[in-house]
Amino acid sequence: MSYIRYVLLLLILGCTTSQAQLRLEVEAPSKVDINETYFHITYTIASASTHDFSKPPMTGLDVLAGPAMSVNTVSSTVMSGGRSVNRSSSSTTFTFTLAPLEKGTFTIPAASVKVDGKTYKSPPVTIQVTGNGNRQNAGNQQQASSQDTPLRTAGSRVTDKDLYIRAIVGREQVYEQEAVSLSYKFYERPGVGLNSVSLSKKPDFKGMVSLDIPLKNIDAAVERVGGEMYRTGVVQQYVVFPQQTGRITIPGLTFNCVVLQQEAGLSLIDAFFNGGGNIGYSLTRNVPETFIEVKPLPQPRPSGFSGGVGQFSVRGDLLTETPRTNDMVTYRLTVSGSGNLQLLTAPSITFPADFDVYSPKVTDNTKVLAGGVTGDIIFDYTFVPRNVGQYDIPAIDFIYFNPSDGTYQTKTVPSLHMNIEKGNRSDADLERERTLRSSDIRDIKTGTVRFDSEAAFIWWGTSGYWAVVAGILLFFILLVAVLRRHNRANADVVARRRSKAVRQAKRRLRLAGRMLKKGDQKAFYTELSRALNAYLSDKLSVEVAALNDDRLIYEMNQRGVSEEQFSPFRQLLEECGFARFAPAADGNGANELYRRALDEITRLDNLLKTVDK
Repeated sequence: MSYIRYVLLLLILGCTTSQAQLRLEVEAPSKVDINETYFHITYTIASASTHDFSKPPMTGLDVLAGPAMSVNTVSSTVMSGGRSVNRSSSSTTFTFTLAPLEKGTFTIPAASVKVDGKTYKSPPVTIQVTGNGNRQNAGNQQQASSQDTPLRTAGSRVTDKDLYIRAIVGREQVYEQEAVSLSYKFYERPGVGLNSVSLSKKPDFKGMVSLDIPLKNIDAAVERVGGEMYRTGVVQQYVVFPQQTGRITIPGLTFNCVVLQQEAGLSLIDAFFNGGGNIGYSLTRNVPETFIEVKPLPQPRPSGFSGGVGQFSVRGDLLTETPRTNDMVTYRLTVSGSGNLQLLTAPSITFPADFDVYSPKVTDNTKVLAGGVTGDIIFDYTFVPRNVGQYDIPAIDFIYFNPSDGTYQTKTVPSLHMNIEKGNRSDADLERERTLRSSDIRDIKTGTVRFDSEAAFIWWGTSGYWAVVAGILLFFILLVAVLRRHNRANADVVARRRSKAVRQAKRRLRLAGRMLKKGDQKAFYTELSRALNAYLSDKLSVEVAALNDDRLIYEMNQRGVSEEQFSPFRQLLEECGFARFAPAADGNGANELYRRALDEITRLDNLLKTVDK
């Protein structure tokens, strides 16, 4: 009886010890420099059946990515009592990529995860951030680390939270004719691989005058949105000027996007046609309509109001140094500042009755920026004095509305006194100059004329012309045929990986064979194991990290392959894993494993094909 109690006590202690060994471990640096690009914190537990991982708050640190979950399974074969015993162990790792925000000492509380209904917690970890740096440097480092994030696997779904575009209005309440900035900004999670963005059609801004802001390139940055990190950038920008009051709708837009995803295991030829293994996928993103409230300008409007809304200055200059009769004289009025400059009309100036006055010429020296339109609008008034004498151009009042303080303001250009002298030009000379100025056509160019021979050209209807046309048509026909064949081949990414699984596996086996001939057994077993796992990953469309015994048996059963039929392949996998860490002294065992790998891949592939039929 005492013997039975002793055995039961040992069993209870053994179970208690087994449970105690299951812990959520954390690995993190104790000290980091604020100028570091990024660092990692990993949480690991020795089980593959995890769920409900709870991330702790990470004060003072920016979470650039994570938690990235990976399941690792290690299989080994040991000899016990003359028999080979298969052993396997699994572990789950949660990895965070972080960047320091500020200097100081920060304690990260315990993380938790559930295994078989029981909650396991990690110990807290303390990280000290030191060095000389600031938040701006950290932001630049975040951008760099975001760009290093690997692309997603080909065929991965891109949700509306992974990639979206939103409209950002500079101000939602403005005055009539006041400049409003309108930006369209993309938000992309790490790894999405946004490659290009374009408008499906130009927007129709009803009730507004719109001006495009040219963007030479996209200045991408990294921002935190709702606790997650996004790569952001402005893809389209406008400045709009409301022409009516009340609630104005900014229409919704549709953007065409192309994202890149990575396909592993491509041959050199396939990689060449797919941009080095990157495949582009087209998708659309819709931006909903938004609204702005437009207030009317204060009433009553002053007499002589120019229609200008913004902040302006005005200056008047006489460009002709000595005005004479029958000469064309130019008086320049320059309006500078920021606002609706391009919508201004030429102010009315009362010139003396003895002057022949022509329509003013308008020169636009403005720039369209995110803050509005800035620069100069130049009005050149041309007139011709007919008589000698003393004349005055009266003072000019330029009245505009300043939205910053909500008042009408006046800028006055002083009057200009002129002494008109006697000129020598006739009416015919004057008329010729006026005609040239109005047409902006230069005099005919004189000089040596160069002629080319007729033989230097390919004339329409000649044999050379038709040969060129036929060559161009043939080139485009061949190009279309090649592209169609290539598109058909790449239409189904998963099916292509399955069809090429054996070819890729044999290519990896040839590499393992070269390692064996060199006598490098460690590299041989590594490549052999990699070839077997890669074959299963391609054939079953399952990531290598998720290939454990339970998953393999499940996938095979789904395809009609029994556990007994799959057992020789699984045994080969285990032997390769064991041989990686305990290689045989001679090469006979390695040669045998190499031969069995070729046979098993061919056997299993034929078996899967037979079941599919």
